[in-house]
Amino acid sequence: MSKLSIRPGASADIRQVADLLNEIIAAGGTTALTEPMTRDALEGWLFDNADRSTWHVAIDDTGEMLGFQ
Repeated sequence: MSKLSIRPGASADIRQVADLLNEIIAAGGTTALTEPMTRDALEGWLFDNADRSTWHVAIDDTGEMLGFQ
C-alpha cells in the first residue's frame, strides 16, 4: 500500500495538476470546467493572487499526483 502525503502545492506541481484536472474535465460531470486548462492558465489561476489563496496536493510515495484542492 502506498503512503499518501498532503502538502502545499508548488510551481513544480503544475504539470501534474494540469494533467489530472484535464482528465477530470474530459470525464465530465464532476467539475464546472468544460474546456481543458493549459499549464500556463492554471499557473496564473493558482499564483496570480498567491497572497489570498492556498492549494494543496495529495501524492503517493512514488510522486504520483492523486489529487489537489
